[in-house]
Amino acid sequence: MRAEFRLREIEYIQLLHWAQYVTNMRKKKKIILLGLCIGFVALLGLYLGLSALRDTAPFETKMICSLPYTENEKIDVRYMTSANLTGDGRKEILVNYDVYSYEEQMIEGTLNITMKYKEAQIAIFSSNATGDFQKSWEYSSGLTIQTAATGDFDGDGRPDIVVGGFEVEDVDLFPPVGTSRVEVLFQEGDGAFHNVFSFDVPEFFGPGSIMTSDFDGDGRIDFIISGLALESESPYHAYLFHNEGEGNFTASPIALREGIIVEDMWKTDIDNDGSLDLVIQATDLGSGTHSLILLLNDGQGEFESRKLDVPVDSMIIEDFTGDGYPSIIYIKHDQLGDRVYFLRNDKGEFTEPSSIDVLSGKIIVGMISADLNNDNTPDVLFFEHHPEFREDLERFEIDVIGHLLLIEESVDGGIFFTRAWTHKFLEDKDISLGHAAVAADINDDERLDLILVSREGEVYAALNQQT
Repeated sequence: MRAEFRLREIEYIQLLHWAQYVTNMRKKKKIILLGLCIGFVALLGLYLGLSALRDTAPFETKMICSLPYTENEKIDVRYMTSANLTGDGRKEILVNYDVYSYEEQMIEGTLNITMKYKEAQIAIFSSNATGDFQKSWEYSSGLTIQTAATGDFDGDGRPDIVVGGFEVEDVDLFPPVGTSRVEVLFQEGDGAFHNVFSFDVPEFFGPGSIMTSDFDGDGRIDFIISGLALESESPYHAYLFHNEGEGNFTASPIALREGIIVEDMWKTDIDNDGSLDLVIQATDLGSGTHSLILLLNDGQGEFESRKLDVPVDSMIIEDFTGDGYPSIIYIKHDQLGDRVYFLRNDKGEFTEPSSIDVLSGKIIVGMISADLNNDNTPDVLFFEHHPEFREDLERFEIDVIGHLLLIEESVDGGIFFTRAWTHKFLEDKDISLGHAAVAADINDDERLDLILVSREGEVYAALNQQT
């Protein structure tokens, strides 16, 4: 009996072990099955997350304010910047713009456009709690056409404003008849700007553009204004205003070439010698051809002129290769669409341009160089006018489309460009010509956003959504 009981006890223990083994196997199967389910859900979530990230628009565009205008008027932005301009901690946008009358007429089947400049304005818009902007300051210099720039001219830590332009007496004449004037508006403690310096520039038509910096090396911020010398044989199409302190400036003409008009101007250290030089985009008044003029600064505000025979219609300049020497990306207009080129700076000397074929044939109306994806290297955003015919309208509408190009350097030192994305910013809108786009972090998320102005005076914020 004891032996039989012992045998049954052993069989019972073996049965318990078997039951425990089966139970453990079932638990393991459940655990494995549960792990597989969790893994599948995780992979599905990752896929959906990546899909959502891929489908997320790189920018969220919304209108934040508008410039005042009336019916049959258009806006031409000549200068724009975004910063804490008045020192109150709020983000602000300064817009310098011209207002002109705009009229379209169909004459014998041909669209005839009449445009006349009316007035020039400056406005500052300050952000509010909802992220919109409200006008906090405006200024009219009485000029018909003008541009502006900012700089701390009195060294008090607050940005001041320099304005330069032309008061036209007869808009139908060229060269125009009127007065060219420069004004410096100094910011006071109340956040307003007060006119302290004013200077009439004889025999000069502006503005081309204004650059501010310490060009003569005395520690004070100067400014350079460019335009057109009204005397036909004069080469002085730009003036350096030396900052003498206490609100005083002295003008010194800069010799460029005869028979040109300055379309635009950039400041940069071309030869990496520590002093800021100038790049001038010029148009020959006789032939209508375009070229670049390099003005190399000796560090004391004296410039050596050098011409580049490059047919530039618009351009940007940046140290794209990271070697300390800024290179140029420029656009040449063509009947079949625009062509984009890269002009490399080889230690102070510009080489033969190479074509960037990624955007050939499109209508490019603007460019911005900025680090839009936070990889510490400059990117280039091209703005394209994209006409589309709407069946419910009798004419084409224009959309503003942005194409971001990433700039990379190959192992052999060459530069190549890849398209990161294409994004429609303003549907059925036309971006203003000139400098109507700027990159700035306007919502303090450490990502560069975009500010765009339409020709109808609507100011848009394109908030950067990239991670």
